[in-house]
Amino acid sequence: MEFSPGDVVVLKSGSDPMTVETVDENGVWCVWANGKKIESQGFNPVVLEKYSVSFG
Repeated sequence: MEFSPGDVVVLKSGSDPMTVETVDENGVWCVWANGKKIESQGFNPVVLEKYSVSFG
């Protein structure tokens, strides 16, 4: 799956939503809020999926 900056993603194993910041040869770099602290980390794209909200 391809990811682009601004995409909202989650870990396939479950996580809070994260925003893709950059994508490069080293992985997909994401940012998210952890309380009042902003966290960031790179992930292998195989562990991510795009986040979708379902209503009802």
